[in-house]
Amino acid sequence: NKKKKEKPPKEKKEPEKKEEPDKPKEPNIFQRFYQYQGVPGFVELLWRVVAALQAFGRGLWRAFYIRRLAFYMVLPGGDDPAALAEKYGKLNAAIYPPLGWLMSHLRSRKGAAHVQLHPDFTGWGKKQMECEAELTVCPLVLIAALLGLLLRLGVRVGLKFLQGSKPPSSSKSTAKSIAKN
Repeated sequence: NKKKKEKPPKEKKEPEKKEEPDKPKEPNIFQRFYQYQGVPGFVELLWRVVAALQAFGRGLWRAFYIRRLAFYMVLPGGDDPAALAEKYGKLNAAIYPPLGWLMSHLRSRKGAAHVQLHPDFTGWGKKQMECEAELTVCPLVLIAALLGLLLRLGVRVGLKFLQGSKPPSSSKSTAKSIAKN
């Protein structure tokens, strides 16, 4: 059991690094776009994205189809019929605008929505509520909407972004004409 003598590890000489002057970093594509287009260019690009998303939203809603939508509700009356009438009016104001939006933006067959709201002024009934909905999705229309979004974003937004990140061609020709003189 001889103990080996440990040798100190050899120090490796690192090659001396030559200090090079810092090269300016080349700006990334977003910085170049901002340099050549400025804030108005970014605003225009943002509006193009919003327009593409709005068109996608319209196409997306067309993928859904309402087969049946039924809503039944009885509002029980209390001691004050005027308070019940006010509740009934507020309920109508809360139910019908969203229902109208759904029926105008989603495809449906005629008469697919049935809404019945009944105030019980006698006070004998109990509050009842039933809701039934049957909704289908058309996958081909959904895929078409997604493809339309990708094309709009690629063509209208992507190409504008790539073109905007290049220096304007008119400045090159102007610089050449100045150099000649």
